[in-house]
Amino acid sequence: MEEISVTNLNVDKKVKSSLQASGVTTLADIEEVNFDKLYEEIPPAEIVKIPEILNDVKGISDHFKNLLQKQPVIAKRKTRQAINLIRLPDQDPDELEEDPFLDAVFGLGEVTEIVGPSGCGKGQIGYQLCLNVQTPKELGGIEGEALYFDANGDFSAERLQEMAKYYRKKLIKSLGKDKELGEKLKEEYTEEEILNRVYYFRILDEDDQIQSFFMLEKILETHKNIKLVYYDPITIHPSKNEKPYQERKRMVNNMLVHFLKLAKKFQVCFVLTNILKSVRKYGKEQSENITRLEPNFGEILFQSCTNRVHIDRDSRIGEDVFKATLTKGSIYYERTKEFQTHFQVKESGIASILS
Repeated sequence: MEEISVTNLNVDKKVKSSLQASGVTTLADIEEVNFDKLYEEIPPAEIVKIPEILNDVKGISDHFKNLLQKQPVIAKRKTRQAINLIRLPDQDPDELEEDPFLDAVFGLGEVTEIVGPSGCGKGQIGYQLCLNVQTPKELGGIEGEALYFDANGDFSAERLQEMAKYYRKKLIKSLGKDKELGEKLKEEYTEEEILNRVYYFRILDEDDQIQSFFMLEKILETHKNIKLVYYDPITIHPSKNEKPYQERKRMVNNMLVHFLKLAKKFQVCFVLTNILKSVRKYGKEQSENITRLEPNFGEILFQSCTNRVHIDRDSRIGEDVFKATLTKGSIYYERTKEFQTHFQVKESGIASILS
């Protein structure tokens, strides 16, 4: 808590400026401030928020500290400039296949939004990324770890364990005749160790979400091998509260700006899933009125995220086939073909269908 900057406080910019002008740079400094001297510059309504925020931050600080102490020590390793994904081709699940579309989308130092209806594989992609980020350097990976925020309560440890079993088999088999490296990875990549490299936090409500926002930078500073932060979904709690839309919009925007800053600072890949909402569009005539699904807080996320990927079912190709389409991204204008790929969710994980 002592090292959290006052710039992360969810208060008006003038309040932050007044606090900084008074010599307050961290939340710990606030505890020693004489607020009577600040009433001339800061509205009382804003001042009363500060102690409440401090109590929330203190509580989540202790909570995260206790949880992280139970995790294994994370070693420092070198990183590459992209997260290379191991995917299973539709034809032969015993061979490795690469899909440059997905490799380029989930990059270090970037924030990617995944948008799609319920049941389209967003959570499964999250599990796969939590495994793929651990891929050894010898196989083109970055040997990282993952931080998974579950805001929906849909996380399945059993499913992740099932995919980890197949992931381990793929790693061992891909080494070929390199017996020495194979023995080394068999020890370092047991199912238990693979699961231990995924840090899980349940976000129950908006308060949890705000508090995790305050602690995220500290977590990344102390756990330097975390290279993937997966937030599923990012907008569900802000969409439920009763605050004015503009206030909720500001909260979401502050989170996204902070995530992008952390992604660049720590060279971490942030992946945020988003839910869809029904939007009624009115035409000149009643017959022209239409209802369509749009991403929640879509305009904010589109502006702030590095990449946006839409996921839908594509029944024209096959049963349970999903199509991922890039609608915004750092590579969007570098590609000459259509910006999409197809995949299936199988027992072993995400199976890419190159088309």
